[in-house]
Amino acid sequence: MLYHLILYEYPSGKLILEHTFEEIIRDDSYNALSSFLVALNEFAKGLIIKQEKLDLVRFGDLIIKLDHLKDISIDIALVFDANHQKIIKKLTPKIKEKILEYSSLFYEWNGVSLDEFSLLKEALLSTIRKVIYSTNMGMI
Repeated sequence: MLYHLILYEYPSGKLILEHTFEEIIRDDSYNALSSFLVALNEFAKGLIIKQEKLDLVRFGDLIIKLDHLKDISIDIALVFDANHQKIIKKLTPKIKEKILEYSSLFYEWNGVSLDEFSLLKEALLSTIRKVIYSTNMGMI
């Protein structure tokens, strides 16, 4: 099951967009999570010579998949259970592609208002639903 989709600015950790499919993260803790993921990435960079950024963080059966879109300084975090790694692997490139279609939003963003990202959120949710339902996984 895909539980959460989170987009945040890197390296500031400022939350840009989040969507909950099934709640496993407490309300209002997304800002803390995005800051934690930035800090974890920075910590890993200092420890591991050949690793630029983390790509997976495991918490028991939960996985946080991290992807970085360098051109727009955005990180994507997908929180899901370990049983659905194949669908997430299929979904991730489509999410990245959709975000890059809306890259002008990030260049024009004033760093404060998140209202302009509502169109991106709807496009992402539509893409996610199409991929998941086309695989008949019924995960969301």
